[in-house]
Parts: sequence; C-alpha cells; structure tokens
Amino acid sequence: MNNHKIITVGEFVLKVFERSRQKHMYIRVMPPNGDLIASVPSGTPDNAIRDLVLSKAVKIIKIQDKFRSQYRQSRREYVSGETFYYWGVPHMLQVNYFTEQPSKFIKHKIEIVPNKIIMRVHEGTSRDRRRTFLTEHLRFELDEMVRLLLPEYERKFAIKLNRFMVRNMKTRWGSCNIRERNIMLNLQLVTKPLICLEFVLHHEFVHFFERLHNNRFKRILSAYYPNWREADQLMQSMPLECWEK
Repeated sequence: MNNHKIITVGEFVLKVFERSRQKHMYIRVMPPNGDLIASVPSGTPDNAIRDLVLSKAVKIIKIQDKFRSQYRQSRREYVSGETFYYWGVPHMLQVNYFTEQPSKFIKHKIEIVPNKIIMRVHEGTSRDRRRTFLTEHLRFELDEMVRLLLPEYERKFAIKLNRFMVRNMKTRWGSCNIRERNIMLNLQLVTKPLICLEFVLHHEFVHFFERLHNNRFKRILSAYYPNWREADQLMQSMPLECWEK
C-alpha cells in the first residue's frame, strides 16, 4: 500500500491508495491535522472518488475542524516547571543536576512520583538530550504496561502475537499486521488515561477478525469492549502533544 496518487476535489486534497482485494471505497480523516486518505478498489475512476468526497463534504469538514481546534501543547524545553501528561495525569517536570560525579555510565536518572517527574542530569545537558531521556523513559513505562496487559488480551481473543512495537506515530494510535501477527502502538498513549490504551489494544485485536472499519468491525469491538466510544471520545478531548520528528 505504498503507491498512491493525489486527487484534489475543491478544497480537499486526498492521498488515494488502491487495493486489489477491496470492494468498497473508504475515506479517513487523519489526526492531527485532518489530512484525507482514501482507500479504494483497484481501477476506481477518479470521478467516482470525487463524487464520494462531495457526498461526505459536510462530515469531512466537521471532523477536520474538530482536529484543528483541539488544543495542542507547545514545544517544550524540558526544563523545571513544564507539564507533561503521564497516564492522563499532569505531572510537573523538575530538573535537578548531579551534585556529585556519578559513574561514567550514568547519564541521567528519572523518577516519577505523584504529580511530578524528577529528572537528574549533568549540568549543561542539552535540551535534545533531556527530551531523549524522558522520551525513552516513557517508552519503557508504556512497554512495561503493555507486557502486563497483553496476556489477558491474547487469552480473550485467542490470538498469540509474535511481537508488539512502540513508536512515536503522527497519525495513528495503533496499527496491526495481520499476517505477521504484530501490533504497533503510539508512544503518546503513555500520556493518556489507561482506558485509552485498553481501547487501542481492543481495536487492534479486533482487526484480526475484521480488517476494515465497517459495521461488522464496530459490532465485534462493542461485544469485546462496550464502552469503546467513551474511551475514543476521551482520547480526542485531551491535549495533543507538540509533534517533533
């Protein structure tokens, strides 16, 4: 699904992917900026795609406006006093410096306590290094939580994953490779309440039964996780991270 084309329909710009085994056309409005992605059967005429976009124009604009108006945290400098979310709870960052020379192998220490993240680094540590230290610590925290939860989901869905991965993704909270039995999770889930991680895990496991986001997918998801809509709405209502490559 790497090859795509660009189609412009009035003010809308779509990235269109063709799939040989697909029977219907789908349009997705992608966070965080409301970019449009269309997935269509191979050989679908451009006019048919344009007609679909026009028929859904009002809904597309409404979703795009929602994404673009959502509060996004500004670029942080990783200094004392800044706020970071950890499992949905705001924590103030406190940056301290080593008062004694630690082992040459110790570059930093991070401790998360109620409502506070304490980072200890060498004086003069750059902003980018402090960002890396905190990012990797949060990646570890998310990784540990997923490893704790995963056996329950594998039993519930009778599916044994080969692996899961954590990455900082711009447009998705999660994705899965059905054939390889792999799941990818967005690193930013560690900033959301735990119910959001549970929702995304359910969502990705359901894809092993239904690849598309159709009514059948929603019925299966509702059977396994009845309050998924509340979790989804909570995710959309919380502040977004400032995206940095």
